[in-house]
Amino acid sequence: MGLKTKHGTIKYPAFFPDATHAYIKGISSRDILASGTTGLVVNTYHAIIDKTVDVIEKCGGLHKFMGLNIPIITDSGGFQAMSLVRRSPGNGKITRDGIKFKMDGSRKSITLTPENCIQTQAKLGGDIMMCLDDCTD
Repeated sequence: MGLKTKHGTIKYPAFFPDATHAYIKGISSRDILASGTTGLVVNTYHAIIDKTVDVIEKCGGLHKFMGLNIPIITDSGGFQAMSLVRRSPGNGKITRDGIKFKMDGSRKSITLTPENCIQTQAKLGGDIMMCLDDCTD
């Protein structure tokens, strides 16, 4: 028994390694599959920061971009609100409307809202999308 997705059934309990930037450093897609990994987590915030959302979408989504046919969860980036903004308020601001992140100390910023977070995850094409969450300390 498990959760059926377009790219496979997730059997419980499940461990999903973190492919933060849509890859796992030093491990090929072939090795990921050979390890018995049944799914991955990709971070929406990092896809935006890395400017890979459009590239991944043009490739046909994360599964084609990564060369994997296993379930992928796209995380919202809400944890970054806590780790980057709440702990260091100079890095941005959390409001009722979303999270504004300042980019590398520059004047540029990005804002994650519940709406654009889901829209971005739809472009990435993950099997399970996480809503924008507000983590506690």
